[in-house]
Amino acid sequence: MDLALMKSIVELIFVTTCGSDEENKDTTFGYENVFKEVKALAGNKLVFAEALSIKLLSPKTKPLSDEEMMNIRLSDTVFCNEIEKRFHQMVEKL
Repeated sequence: MDLALMKSIVELIFVTTCGSDEENKDTTFGYENVFKEVKALAGNKLVFAEALSIKLLSPKTKPLSDEEMMNIRLSDTVFCNEIEKRFHQMVEKL
């Protein structure tokens, strides 16, 4: 990480999409590990970290395959239902 860049950051709000869900957030590929890395780099400048699982884009009747998960993109078409609800909850926290 560029030291000059880190010094210029006053507060860091970190939001990411991820393939894991809340059940797996602490596993090897879970988003909590990413948050730990960001915290290690940003220190106390990290004031907020949140993940939006792309699994929320899946129809409840059929989970996304690994290939579908790697290829899905957030767009106006799929940004609805549970992921939109979680997004608005996140905004309220901020």
